[in-house]
Amino acid sequence: MPAFPTDWLLLAALVLVLAVSAIGTSLLWSRGRARRRAGLPSPGSYPGSRQQAVDLNLSWWRNLPTGQQAAIDAVALAEAGAEDAARLTAERARINALYRP
Repeated sequence: MPAFPTDWLLLAALVLVLAVSAIGTSLLWSRGRARRRAGLPSPGSYPGSRQQAVDLNLSWWRNLPTGQQAAIDAVALAEAGAEDAARLTAERARINALYRP
């Protein structure tokens, strides 16, 4: 029985590695494209808009306990007028959704 040449084994392994890499890359690329189409930021990437960059700078908010966040929200709502209350509530809900999904 003839022995399979080592060169062919190395070539087959290289082709296999390249094929698996291409498939994995295409899957990751398509998932990222779907996230961008849905308007979601890609994990680990620079935010796509200036507002997302501002939101990411609110890490101090994430570190606050939930009770303290609620107290800050209550004070802000009390200080805001009736017209601004809806806008402020929507803004706070968006910020909370970023850190407490």
